[in-house]
Amino acid sequence: LLRPSGGAIEGCGAIVVSDPGRGGVFAFAPEGGPEIREFAYGQRRFGSPAGIACGPSGSLLVADAALGVVVELDAKGVTRRRIGEGTLGRPTGLALDRERGELYVADTAAHDVKVFDAQGALVRRLGRRGEAEGEFNFPTHLWFRDGELYVSDTLNGRVQVFARGADRPRLVVGSRGLYVGQLVRPKGVATDSAGNIYVVESYYDHLLVYD
Repeated sequence: LLRPSGGAIEGCGAIVVSDPGRGGVFAFAPEGGPEIREFAYGQRRFGSPAGIACGPSGSLLVADAALGVVVELDAKGVTRRRIGEGTLGRPTGLALDRERGELYVADTAAHDVKVFDAQGALVRRLGRRGEAEGEFNFPTHLWFRDGELYVSDTLNGRVQVFARGADRPRLVVGSRGLYVGQLVRPKGVATDSAGNIYVVESYYDHLLVYD
């Protein structure tokens, strides 16, 4: 790996990592063994693979920030379809609502989160550029768990948490600042079974854990 950006394991059967430095997506054995597979986009490499998610029937979803599209590959690595072509500007983070079959895409250039249905059609947008709650400033990474969407609102220095279908957050984690617990450039976000919230603070190379 040269510049790993996103990772996924749920529903994958492997640890899958996007690497824009190599223009590819790589799968590793769950126990951390050697690389077992490389995924490419057709006969060429990805432009800048970012967020990834594992879909049904072994499919793999890859947000390509350079190509402005989410590519869906089948279990054999064959391109199945392109989602958001002509709609997405710079897709980065991905998250799946497995119960509803909806795909959330952080469109960093548009300062919003776009939601696509199981057929790949755009069904709604969340947010716009701004600093108020429910607005974003270059959102990047996403996480969806237990009916809630977590958005790394990167240049606003916070993570916003939305209930499914809501336009305003039920919780805002962190704030812009220089003290531990505040955020400067939050990127990756995830939760655990106890409800703790994990946030990668990319500017200071910290992993912060909130209750």
